[in-house]
Amino acid sequence: MLVAGLASAAVVQDTALLNRRAFGPMHSAGPSAGVSAMSNLGSTPSHPGVPMSAAMSTTAAAGCPANADASLPDSSTPTNSMFQASTPSPAMFNPGTPRSSATPSQSSFSSAPSFLSAPSAVSAPVAQTSNSASMGGKNVVDVSDGNTTSTDIVTGHLPSDGVGGIALTDASNLPSTPPSLRQTLDAIDAAKPGGFKLGLESGPNPSEFVKARLKDTFNLVVAGNECKPDATEQVEGKFDLTRCKQVKAAADEANASFRVHTLMWHNQRPKWMHDTSLSKDDIKNKILPNHATGVVTGMGQVYSTDVMNEVVADIGGALPANVSGCVTPKAIWPNTVEDKNSQVLFGGDLSWMEPLVSAAKKPGTGGQLLINDYNTGPMNTKTKCVIELFKQLKPFGLDGIGFQMHIGAADAPTKAQMAETFKVVADAGGVVAITELDVDTHSNSALLTKQAIVYGDLLDACLEAPNCHQFVVWGLTDQESWLKPQAAALLYDQEKPKQAIFEIQARLERFHKAMGKK
Repeated sequence: MLVAGLASAAVVQDTALLNRRAFGPMHSAGPSAGVSAMSNLGSTPSHPGVPMSAAMSTTAAAGCPANADASLPDSSTPTNSMFQASTPSPAMFNPGTPRSSATPSQSSFSSAPSFLSAPSAVSAPVAQTSNSASMGGKNVVDVSDGNTTSTDIVTGHLPSDGVGGIALTDASNLPSTPPSLRQTLDAIDAAKPGGFKLGLESGPNPSEFVKARLKDTFNLVVAGNECKPDATEQVEGKFDLTRCKQVKAAADEANASFRVHTLMWHNQRPKWMHDTSLSKDDIKNKILPNHATGVVTGMGQVYSTDVMNEVVADIGGALPANVSGCVTPKAIWPNTVEDKNSQVLFGGDLSWMEPLVSAAKKPGTGGQLLINDYNTGPMNTKTKCVIELFKQLKPFGLDGIGFQMHIGAADAPTKAQMAETFKVVADAGGVVAITELDVDTHSNSALLTKQAIVYGDLLDACLEAPNCHQFVVWGLTDQESWLKPQAAALLYDQEKPKQAIFEIQARLERFHKAMGKK
């Protein structure tokens, strides 16, 4: 039953919710951006949501499914509902606003090499060096002191959260040629238990520049909008996966894996799902599981699938007494569906989740099955809620958690914080993924070096965690970001590589070298 107590002792209150949440095709540049963006829904690129903090009124959310694992629940799988109606905790939250191939093996947490063990604290810094190297004809300095100081930032050094990175001595004069990461990436993918994917969000008609980067930089692709419910089942029971398969075809052409985003999201669902005559039984036992079955069987073998997107409320303070208290404060479909007598059908009853997850668990189809959410990462209340929800759905086939990570360069979570969270999920038997990463500079070019550090440190956290196999960037160039181009949140400006992509290259190469020494 999903009535498990979540907090038997005092829980530390949130001190800072992550300043991001993703919402479909919206752009954000500040407190007023959400309003103007909503008037243009459907006309902007297929990307996630609007940044958000506990203090901001502007909200936005993004949803992207991933493909799930193939085995059916065994005979020990519960047959009765694990979710019970309950009274939500009066915790504070920010209500959500709508916004826009090979199967990985399960991680072997106990047998993973020691260098893959996620640290519970910041790693001890490695010995400092200043060895010159050549990259794209430019001079590069390896900085490994592990101390981020104002001097480091000014000089363009890229030290990290406990481990060193690289930096061009002249950060304003970067190589103009995109780095090639694929050989190193494929070697890591083959050597790390469970594999490793560096992913990119893309649409059905990628530019020639994106196609080239899919071949030389990434080994995983996810569709921004083309696999969501409003794109795949516009008429009940009639599935059209054409556009979703178009994106997968681009992945196949680049010899990359594919990830489905998303089977269930309260936004971007087809008009017929808004029908007020739908019954509780229809939604729970027919509509949601049938949709999951239609998509996962139609798409065939994929690497991972987001089963549910953004179902947990933005709550702070003490952890609610049960999982229902983590979800129901967020007034979203189907929790809010009413019958003809205006009676709420589900309320605190979250039993609709069980058949959905079970239906997505088809042999030879969805790969790793994840729940995906924003404002998660460090062990704040919302992250703890998502972890508890995962624990309760794991018996029905859920494999792990996707952390969207629409974050700001100035206030991003640290490597140590993410390593802690990844280990908590691993201890619960789950995999983790960073699923929609972008790092907003808030139009401040002085933060581009810090942005590179953030990309590198989060990549390190995923590489070093035995249960992290996917690290997905939400778009390639600043101009195609769901954020305004001035946010400069991605890896390229037009087709010009930024510091962040070179930092990703350096972290991959260092990790690969470390693997060879073990």
